[in-house]
Amino acid sequence: MEDTLIIESKESNISGELVIVIPGSKNAVLPMLASSVLISNEVVLRNVPFLDDVKNMVLILESLGAKISWERHVLKVNCSNIKDLELSRDFVSKLRASFLVFGPLIVRKGKATIVKPGGCSIGLRKIDIHLDGLRLFGISIEENNVIKGFLKESSPINFYLRFPSVGATEHLLSVASSIKGVSKLENAAIEPEVIDFVNFLKCAGADIKQNNRTFVIKGQDKLSLVDYTIMADRIVAATWIIASIIKKRSLKLYNINPEVLDSFLLVLCECGVDVTLEKDSIHIKLVRELKPFSIKTGPFPAFPSDIQPFMAVLACTIAGESTIEENVFENRFEYVGELRKMGANISLSKNKLVIRGPCNLKGAAVQGTDLRGTAALALASLIADDKTILKGMDVINRGYEDFPFLLKTFGAEVKKMRGEDEYH
Repeated sequence: MEDTLIIESKESNISGELVIVIPGSKNAVLPMLASSVLISNEVVLRNVPFLDDVKNMVLILESLGAKISWERHVLKVNCSNIKDLELSRDFVSKLRASFLVFGPLIVRKGKATIVKPGGCSIGLRKIDIHLDGLRLFGISIEENNVIKGFLKESSPINFYLRFPSVGATEHLLSVASSIKGVSKLENAAIEPEVIDFVNFLKCAGADIKQNNRTFVIKGQDKLSLVDYTIMADRIVAATWIIASIIKKRSLKLYNINPEVLDSFLLVLCECGVDVTLEKDSIHIKLVRELKPFSIKTGPFPAFPSDIQPFMAVLACTIAGESTIEENVFENRFEYVGELRKMGANISLSKNKLVIRGPCNLKGAAVQGTDLRGTAALALASLIADDKTILKGMDVINRGYEDFPFLLKTFGAEVKKMRGEDEYH
């Protein structure tokens, strides 16, 4: 039974600047947990967000025999007694990042079996780049209803990724760190979460050098004890920045390096948003009138695909014509039809959106599908007249902590429903 939120925008009786501390990054911690299979003693991860995706990765590791303790935002993982070589269908089907365990498990134990991973339905997101790279390492792959991998004799690789896939880059980096010899990955992803993952591997003893999109990895016999603090979640930060702008509230975000949001913050500045940056904080000041924008998503350092749904909501508040071109995920616009139900003036042609604002959004019954599209619909509800009934909220718990509470912080009245039951 899926969760539903009933959201009604209210004028907040709280004035002054909002302050939010940004939690750790989901997309950074997941590959770290997956690669902990390669580390025979304890891994300590700090600033870990309490999210469904992280919980599922923990369950996957525990099903393999890992010992894990989780207290507040500190996660301790010990994979010294990994026994099972088959990743459970129940967990893998819920989490795309589960596939990142496949390669490390093969390197550690010589073989592994996994079903094809799940996750958000924002596009094909094939795993063929992962598999092509793994085969070059000497891993034999069999694909039927499940994927089986066997390692007989390993060798380093020189591999050019035909697309800078984040998941494939992380997967191959982790495997290369434990395969003897010098491997090279070219045209690799360089998203901040990838760099954070590289820093984690280095803390564990990996020898990795980077030159733009090229990584050179000298494989080690052993990766060892690591204690690492995860970067802040830049997508969560962007979510609440957009909320502050559309609700015309000043906002101070802490625990966030502004450099990881360069392309996003540049667009906001060009729109007329008053942005002040410090070493570990972002300050958004009250704005009156903004100019329309045009963005094209792409691999980092281009504009992030994960943030574009929020920009569509922002465009609904701006007079004029804004455009969004999506170049990463072919199904990223699934939220558009639901936003139209709320009164958004949006036209979609292939991979390009045109939003003509301002739009007088009204509450409606809408269905969330993927994580960021659902968050965008929740943002739209903050500026809609009347109540919005947002179904499919289960997905929000995959990427956001205390999401209803933060909606309330921005002046919304929020009620939760599961099936026929309503609760606060």
